[in-house]
Amino acid sequence: DIPYFLAFGVTSVAQQLKMPPHAAVLPHVSSFPEVILSHQRVSEVEDECNEANIITVNHRRYNKDNDRKITMKEMALKNSEKEMWLAFDGIVYNVTPFIHYHPGGARAITSCAGQDASSMIRGFHKGQTIRNIAKIVKRVGVLVEDEDGNEDITHSSSSSIVVSSRIPMSKYERKKSIEKDFGLLHTRLTELGWFNEGLLESYWIDMTRGLSFLFLATFLVLRSRYEGVSLIPNVLRLSPTVCLFTGSALYGLFLQQIAFMGHDAGHNSVTGHENSDFWLGVIVGNALSGVSVGWWKSTHNTHHIATNSVEDDPDIQHLPIFCFDEKLINEWSTYHEKYMSMDSIMKAMVRYQHWYFYPVLGFARFNLYIQSIIHLITTYKVVFKKQPKSSRTNIRSDWKFKASQIQWYAEVLTLFTFWALVVTLVCKLGAVNGAICLVWSHFVAGILHVQILLSHVAMDFCQDYKLSHQRSSSNHWDGTSQLAHTDDSEEVQFHEWQALSTMDILTPQCMNWFYGGLQYQLEHHLFPRLHRKNLPKLVPLIDEIMAKHNIPVKRLHFIDANLLVLRHMKRLGKLVADQDNPIGGDGTTKLAAS
Repeated sequence: DIPYFLAFGVTSVAQQLKMPPHAAVLPHVSSFPEVILSHQRVSEVEDECNEANIITVNHRRYNKDNDRKITMKEMALKNSEKEMWLAFDGIVYNVTPFIHYHPGGARAITSCAGQDASSMIRGFHKGQTIRNIAKIVKRVGVLVEDEDGNEDITHSSSSSIVVSSRIPMSKYERKKSIEKDFGLLHTRLTELGWFNEGLLESYWIDMTRGLSFLFLATFLVLRSRYEGVSLIPNVLRLSPTVCLFTGSALYGLFLQQIAFMGHDAGHNSVTGHENSDFWLGVIVGNALSGVSVGWWKSTHNTHHIATNSVEDDPDIQHLPIFCFDEKLINEWSTYHEKYMSMDSIMKAMVRYQHWYFYPVLGFARFNLYIQSIIHLITTYKVVFKKQPKSSRTNIRSDWKFKASQIQWYAEVLTLFTFWALVVTLVCKLGAVNGAICLVWSHFVAGILHVQILLSHVAMDFCQDYKLSHQRSSSNHWDGTSQLAHTDDSEEVQFHEWQALSTMDILTPQCMNWFYGGLQYQLEHHLFPRLHRKNLPKLVPLIDEIMAKHNIPVKRLHFIDANLLVLRHMKRLGKLVADQDNPIGGDGTTKLAAS
């Protein structure tokens, strides 16, 4: 039968059954599949948790009169695999029993451990999901301010990473004010119905354009086997070579355009229904573009949770080919489960990374195919429960997006369908022309990877990531940082960090189709469930809050953004190549501070 996984979303936690007013109006959209948890299933999970010798699930309504007061300092200590707490809307929950059941993976929970995760829960969940989880998550108390008016937080984890900070009361109040303003904005958008307008019918122009690219590409590529195409008899004719390259380029544009719809389906903002959007993602992601929607959810949701975190964000971890920040070298990747090391050859090569940046991204899509296959292989044991229950005490073995058995089979079948069509096309064209078609089309589709990286590569990065997002260092090409009001050891609030790590791209109205709405990257990161057509209207509302709190927002034109990224990569490449420190693969050697 189909296994039911607990829908914990970003933090795998919810509040008590009695919801606060603003949580009750959360939109009917979610980033993860929702599971209606029956009393029988709750009992099964409770039994399994007891068998694994971890804290028992308490799904009974908590007695509010017995609420325990928990300070930020106390909660921050509960961030290990043995005991993990986090807060939502002033209530502290013990999420230890549910780390391994999170559909988006355990990494999403551990990144928020010991912190107030209200922003992430509201950003990725709808009210019904929160109410369902409230039936089974144990409430341990109420979050209160430390008695001395400061947050004195020490983060500890199984990897022995320790980060300490002491935040004056004025900055603590500033964080709470930012949180309040964005909470009010979320409620306002919900009341206006902005989260409910991302319906399938709004995509008819995008689908028509994408399918037109596909059909025209197929026609031209197949005609390249013969005499070409005659546009005007005896006057204008496209030669077979022109047909081949033009058709291949159009197919590359189709792959780029269909990715935008797949992205929206992954965020459940196409139809607004989790199950429908998942199956739509299987069609446009797996069958039409060869990229596993399950793999995409695993990487992309982690990217949203841990934006530009050198340990957690897989979208910036491209060593040894690219180095976007010096702190990445020899850092442990929680996503890839390995140290990101560089040998002497790659260290010398990275000096020229700004030269081979575009050529490599032109072929990056082939890596997505490989990663999709690896994802389905590595999740097989989890999906079919082949993994011993005792091994679930290891968080790192259970971090990936969890599909049901039917979903896993569907992903395998649709990926097979994609590759069957690709092989058929190559056989039709012949080995040489087939290879040209694949290489050129994927090189054109590589513009998508450029568009994605532009928004983050030259922005701020953070290390020893927790929800408060401690910065690592100045990461811009000119050696400066956007973070004007704090020093390098400061921790910043979640919404503020999104502005510091994310850049918007300014595009003319006529080119909105080319960017798929994701040129509004900051707005998307702040409200990931919001339909893309509402993102332009969101800009002035966000700018008002950012200006109120003196938070810088970066927006550049496409060419300027590319130049900024290239200068940043040139500076980082030279910095890394000029280091005298030997760099090994055991994670013990670090780059000297620049």
